[in-house]
Amino acid sequence: MIVSCSSRSLAVMVLVGVAAVARADDLRQFCPDRPGLDTPSCTVDPGHVTVEMGGLDWTEEKDLDTRTGMLVAGDLLVRIGLNDSLEAKVGWTPYGHLRERDRATGAITRSSGTGDVSVSLQQNLSRPDGQGCSEAVPPYATLPTGGKAIGAGDRGAGVLVPISYGIADKASLIATPEIDAAVDEDRDGRHLAHGGVVGFNYQFGEKLTSALELQATRDDDPEGHSTETLASLSVAYQPQDGLQFDVGAVKGLNRDSPDIALYFGIARRFRDLSADHLRDPIGYQHARGSDPRLVEETTADGGFEIEFECLAARMTGLLHEAGCGIDRARRADRNEQVGGHQRRLDTLHPVRHLAEEDDIGAQRILSAVGAARPVDHIAGEPHARPAGAA
Repeated sequence: MIVSCSSRSLAVMVLVGVAAVARADDLRQFCPDRPGLDTPSCTVDPGHVTVEMGGLDWTEEKDLDTRTGMLVAGDLLVRIGLNDSLEAKVGWTPYGHLRERDRATGAITRSSGTGDVSVSLQQNLSRPDGQGCSEAVPPYATLPTGGKAIGAGDRGAGVLVPISYGIADKASLIATPEIDAAVDEDRDGRHLAHGGVVGFNYQFGEKLTSALELQATRDDDPEGHSTETLASLSVAYQPQDGLQFDVGAVKGLNRDSPDIALYFGIARRFRDLSADHLRDPIGYQHARGSDPRLVEETTADGGFEIEFECLAARMTGLLHEAGCGIDRARRADRNEQVGGHQRRLDTLHPVRHLAEEDDIGAQRILSAVGAARPVDHIAGEPHARPAGAA
């Protein structure tokens, strides 16, 4: 009977595997927000989470008076799929270091701190997977949680309209127009800023993609208007589905822009965390190896059973077991040897119920006349016994 339970467990495991593979096939192509200047129009699968983190981001800028270098570490973006076409985004910069050098005197000023928190909801309008012709609208807001070094100092807001258009199997055009209520340079108040990004994406094989982009932004800050223009080249490598490594470089094209920026980072998609997954793990889990902590172990097929029922036989030669016995001697084929006086019909041991799927081994309900309680079983390791031992 232990074999039948193992067969049932195996059947359940096969069904789980089939359901998991089918569920994994339903996932969209992994589409991180990084790298590059544009914002992709795709959204995260519902119930899934994508975590994107910059390793190091170094920017250098020179003007007539100062030379400024900024190093940012651990730039974080968390994206959560809310439904088929809507995702939530939360971004934060945990550390930034600013170094300013006066070009006339050589004096150096250093400062460091955390950055602001940004929150956004991105609604895709046509193709949530970002394939073909896809558009989205992600309004956002920034909260002044950062320090003076890299924080803006006041609340900001804006809206983007990411658009992508596939022109071939491995090539697409991208554009992201944007309008913002940007924080003033003096860290108090807001002003209008607007601009956009255009670019070209190309996929080299199944794992490597590259993007070439141009960005122009008009900033109407009260302390001085400026127009920043940038060119960007980025490369992303996905060794497996749901994992990406990237590097990129940005070059300023005019005097209002930073001279150069270099960065690298990583993006990772995590498994389904929805309530449906918790309620129905078989229907909502992805293909993966079994976790030993979640596998129910059963005892070996060769285990023995001890019956804590010590009633002696009241009718000699009628009962099929001796009182308090554990087992009878076995032949070479492991079948019990039953004596001639034990082959008669035992009318004192009626069967209380038919066999059910949860039964493990035969269980005798009554071991002697008048015994009316079920027999307790304890599974243990088998031990060798001399033939004929009772």
